[in-house]
Amino acid sequence: MDLLRLQQLLSGQGEIINGCDLSAEDAIDFVQTNFGEYSYCLVRDWTVLELTPCDEGYDALRSRGLEPVLIYARNVVLDSRERFNRGDWVAVMKNLDAITELLYGEGISMLGHNASDEEAIALAQRRFGHAPYCLVRQWIWIDLVMPPSLLEALEREARLPVMIYAHEVVMDSQGRLKPGDWVRTTPMVSFSDGFCFQTRNTAYFLLGPGTRKSAELATVVKVF
Repeated sequence: MDLLRLQQLLSGQGEIINGCDLSAEDAIDFVQTNFGEYSYCLVRDWTVLELTPCDEGYDALRSRGLEPVLIYARNVVLDSRERFNRGDWVAVMKNLDAITELLYGEGISMLGHNASDEEAIALAQRRFGHAPYCLVRQWIWIDLVMPPSLLEALEREARLPVMIYAHEVVMDSQGRLKPGDWVRTTPMVSFSDGFCFQTRNTAYFLLGPGTRKSAELATVVKVF
């Protein structure tokens, strides 16, 4: 998008939409009372952007129950997590692009176990018995990029800065996920035999080809 089109998008005419008419102080009180346990950001001078993503980007959004609509705001009033200062502008287009790149962009090829689904289920049953396990395909090995303080916290918990995202669940022993669902793991505890990715609660069998990528933790946690 060139600068002229960007200026027209952010400053041009559009349908008028009214937001909350509370003062900044009353809005802060309202949000803290009703949404205190959630992260929140109060903004003014905002624009609703209805996106026209590519097919893959649209599918990535809809598979998570999201719609291709974003907010651009010229004036942050308060951000509960202090990611933005008062008066900053905010938009989430960068996050959308990063998520699409993470899920569908290129990476380093990896190979998991080459067993069929039936063979892998039998192998997992013999190896883990009644312990939780999950067989996945079309998986992404994500090396997490995170602040040193969070990395140190992971290390204290004997966990490593790696997660798996899989486009396809083959079988989940606990019935939490259905075949064909997607899944994102918690951080890795151990990895063995070139295909067994262990978290605190579940062993994930990585089947067939996969991809290795790096991504900011803030991007990965938005894949929910």
